[in-house]
Amino acid sequence: MRSVEGWARVETDATNWTGWARPDWYDQAACRGLPIELFVADVGHGRGQATAKQVCAICPAQDQCAALAIDTTWLTGLWGGTTTKERRTLRRQDHPGRAA
Repeated sequence: MRSVEGWARVETDATNWTGWARPDWYDQAACRGLPIELFVADVGHGRGQATAKQVCAICPAQDQCAALAIDTTWLTGLWGGTTTKERRTLRRQDHPGRAA
């Protein structure tokens, strides 16, 4: 089984549309069971993003989630309270001169 930045590849089915097994910390995530649309597509504006960020702010897995998203450049949407754009900025700060 291949592992990608904390996610194990599994066969895609109706309950796991991403095709990646969730990391152990996901069982404690505040977003578990909420509509995925709240966190994806980087709507980036207004009430949707504010609501998602509020969920992340109270999440016991926020640090692990953010770390996964920062390390995994292909993830988009809101992860660990950070948007795709915010994570790009964080990567540039951590590694000046490197493309994010």
